[in-house]
This record gives sequence, C-alpha cells and structure tokens, in this order.
Amino acid sequence: MSRTPPAPTIDPAEIVGIQDIALRLRVAVQTVNSWQLRAQETRRAIADRGGDTTGLRLPMPEPDGYLSGAPWWLWTRTIVPWARATGRHPGSSRA
Repeated sequence: MSRTPPAPTIDPAEIVGIQDIALRLRVAVQTVNSWQLRAQETRRAIADRGGDTTGLRLPMPEPDGYLSGAPWWLWTRTIVPWARATGRHPGSSRA
C-alpha cells in the first residue's frame, strides 16, 4: 500500500495580499492595484503580439491563488524576484 506524501507546508507569513505587498514595498495600496491592472493589460498585449515582449515591462505576477475572491501571492517565491527585477524592492539597486 503506497502512501501519499504530505503536502508541503507554507509559512503563513509568506502569503501576502495587496495591502501586505504595499506595506512591504513601501507604496500605497492604490499603487499595487495599478500594477495589477497594468499587468493584465501587458499580458493581453503580449498575447496579441503572439508572445513578443519587446518594449514591454515585466508585469506583476499573476496571483498564486485566491481566497474568498481576493488574490494572494507568495512573498519570497513570487513577489520578491519580480520586485527586484523591476527595481521596486526597497533593497533593489534600481529602487
């Protein structure tokens, strides 16, 4: 009889919503909302161009999941790499 391995556990502090992202990146909540909106527009543009990303900014990552309709992301795995790559992370040399 084979056993299913246990699901990996995630530190609850790693799960962040819009307000958490704003606080950690030291921006207004509306700024994060704008990033999300622009990300949707950028993904549509990429799709319209057949995947060509030339001249487009790296969009905010899609949420890792939703809870009661609200998006959430994994801080270290999803948001930090994107924030560093775009100069939005407080510790980034581009910030």
